[in-house]
Amino acid sequence: MKTTRSAILLISAGLFFAISAGAATVPETAADNDMDPCFFNDGWTNSVGSYDCIQPPSFVAHVFLTPPDGNNYGGGVQFAGVPGTQETIEKNYTNLVNGQVYAVEWYVMTDTGAGTGPSAEAWFDVTLCADQKETLRLVPGQRRMWIQQSLLFTANATTCNLSFRARNTLGDNESWMFLDGVAIGALMSSDLSITKTGPPQVSASGGNGTYVITVVNNGPDATGGPLDVTDSLPAGVSINGGAAGAVTLGGSDAGDWTCSSDAGVPQTISCTSSGSLANSANSTFSFTVDFAAGNLGDVLTNTVTVAPSFGSTTQDGNAANDAASSATTLAAATVGIPTLGEWGLVLLILFLATSGVFLLRTRRSRHPSAS
Repeated sequence: MKTTRSAILLISAGLFFAISAGAATVPETAADNDMDPCFFNDGWTNSVGSYDCIQPPSFVAHVFLTPPDGNNYGGGVQFAGVPGTQETIEKNYTNLVNGQVYAVEWYVMTDTGAGTGPSAEAWFDVTLCADQKETLRLVPGQRRMWIQQSLLFTANATTCNLSFRARNTLGDNESWMFLDGVAIGALMSSDLSITKTGPPQVSASGGNGTYVITVVNNGPDATGGPLDVTDSLPAGVSINGGAAGAVTLGGSDAGDWTCSSDAGVPQTISCTSSGSLANSANSTFSFTVDFAAGNLGDVLTNTVTVAPSFGSTTQDGNAANDAASSATTLAAATVGIPTLGEWGLVLLILFLATSGVFLLRTRRSRHPSAS
């Protein structure tokens, strides 16, 4: 029954996907490939029949998950049912540089929402020009989640096909695979580093403090796109009253960043730069957080990380300087010493002088012989 249905679906799919694709130039961002699940007008060609846009009766409960970039759920390489089923989609790219290394990044997700039998063993192959890589084996524990993947390829021609092939080797469980947000561009190599400063101490009874973050690109290349900074606040530290929302920024480069907080406990602040960071350039921004009352002597450590945004084709080969921390100690509240301004000092001197004269006269009047 399943075999008959699969054959019907494959024949239908072959007719359904008689489409062609034009050449695409590089680079191309993940947003450019917010892939239509049926491949309409997105430049990709099915070279093997697929089950795209056809939902078997037993697959009515399928739920499409939104990729991490928030775009549509994606389409692309999908297979189902019979072991050995495979599908390839491809896109033609022009204006490549022969011998140039290119970075290809994408989102992939598998789904086993229906069917019976053992879990499928899924393989995912990616090829650019003649450079084929068997890149990813998807195991049961990786299902129902989007995974970010990337590979480096060397072009051996100026016009090449980028292809993705999905295949399963085990199981009869209508496994489906989804692809989205394919990005391709010349490899950019940027050694990113990050530093963080914060208040060395705050009152154990609570208060606020400002963290200052500086991101540096040590080169040799400019970043191929935006950067992501993630700040994991420690327990007892919050922003926006603990709610999700936009984060107000300060600092010399505040306008180059957009940050938001989640509503987690503890919270995480996620920031993205507005564009590329040049070789040897740096960018600084800050934000203010609230410290809850805590135990005297407690140390609250705040850690921040930096990474190229997904799809930027930037590779950071040095992970040793991609994180920084700032420690704040909960200390006893300090008692302020009042100070006087200029006129206050003048009045104090006059008061002391007058009091001294008054005391001296009083002493002489009581003890005349003392004079």
